[in-house]
Amino acid sequence: SDLLYATGDIFLDGSISLTIASGVELEPWGWYDVAYAKGTITTGSNFSVLGGAGLFRILDTPDGQILQVAVPEPTSIAVWSLLGLALAGFGWMKRRRAK
Repeated sequence: SDLLYATGDIFLDGSISLTIASGVELEPWGWYDVAYAKGTITTGSNFSVLGGAGLFRILDTPDGQILQVAVPEPTSIAVWSLLGLALAGFGWMKRRRAK
């Protein structure tokens, strides 16, 4: 696994793109460390997590802070994707009938 380690502070104001390596199986809905700072971790208004569940948290430790991201269960991603496609299809059909 990759981990960003800083001996000072970390300021993040862009996107972090997560890709799970082929053949790696992670615990569903687990939290995984991405960055560790001996100082503080601060996120700006443009910070986002691409991939995974898009969720993150910053944990305080006695020696600094840790940025963690959530990885959803693969089945949940598939179900939500299909639901989104179904809703888009219903919306398109309703709009087409209204014309």
